[in-house]
Amino acid sequence: MKKLSKFFNNPLLLLIAFALTWGITRDFFYLSYVIMGLVTIQVILEKLAHSKVSKPLFISWCLLMPLGIITIALRDPIFLQWKFSIVHWLFGLILVISNFYRGPILLNMLLSQLGPQSDATSSSAKSNVTNFAGFFLIFVGFFSKSQKQNCIRTIIYIKLYE
Repeated sequence: MKKLSKFFNNPLLLLIAFALTWGITRDFFYLSYVIMGLVTIQVILEKLAHSKVSKPLFISWCLLMPLGIITIALRDPIFLQWKFSIVHWLFGLILVISNFYRGPILLNMLLSQLGPQSDATSSSAKSNVTNFAGFFLIFVGFFSKSQKQNCIRTIIYIKLYE
């Protein structure tokens, strides 16, 4: 079960499924079904294999399911596209706020898995990296949101002046 969970949690599988579905159908709604199905399988397999689901995967799944269902029900891809901005903002805020209150604890947890050589890194450097990563994720969320709005404006402009 753990090998199957590891296979489905590979990010390349989602990218391959994304590319194949888009290449074959060119339909955003089929793409929504595939993404929702794969992430649901990831959550189920991780729960069965490890008896718990990682917080980032669970938060992503909790945002994906309602926004994906609304996307499919209303036949409007903007709802699922918002999921990516929300996830970036949420993870960026978590990094910045946790660094402000408790220091770079999340980065320390990640680096502790690398081994004892990560202890040589100064706390201020870890704090700077955590802040940079957090603000970068927040920026990416705003950038992707503005790109979606520009795309929508372009589509409306094309439909109005055809």
